[in-house]
Amino acid sequence: MAPTALAASVEEESGRTLAEIEAQLGARDDGGIVGAFDKGGALAGLVGVQRERFIKLRHKGYVWGVYVTPRAQGRGVGAALLEFALRYARDELAISRINLSVNTQNRPAIALYEKLGFKTFGVEECYLVVDGVAYDELHMVCVLI
Repeated sequence: MAPTALAASVEEESGRTLAEIEAQLGARDDGGIVGAFDKGGALAGLVGVQRERFIKLRHKGYVWGVYVTPRAQGRGVGAALLEFALRYARDELAISRINLSVNTQNRPAIALYEKLGFKTFGVEECYLVVDGVAYDELHMVCVLI
């Protein structure tokens, strides 16, 4: 896994119990996690989508946890997952604007997000520090309606 792609570390995630993970994956009316699987049934990628919880913010949501396995990269898995997540956000969650954040050095992901209609609205300097190195984060938005 790319340590600069996600905020959570391997150390933090490996300590989670199966019950905690199952609770996160359970059915909810304000978002969800979508997975893509290869023909053999192995996970090829996933993406989370979440609507904001406050009433005044319910028109917005965010994409999180975008991941495509190295074996599935370059095969359209990320695009398919994100297209599904954006349709779900618009049609099922009634989200009109959806945000995401991405490491400024993750050029393939940025190109994909831009292709799907995301626009940069800000840069957060020193968002993430991995092994003493600071990384900046792009904040992006896509208007769905």
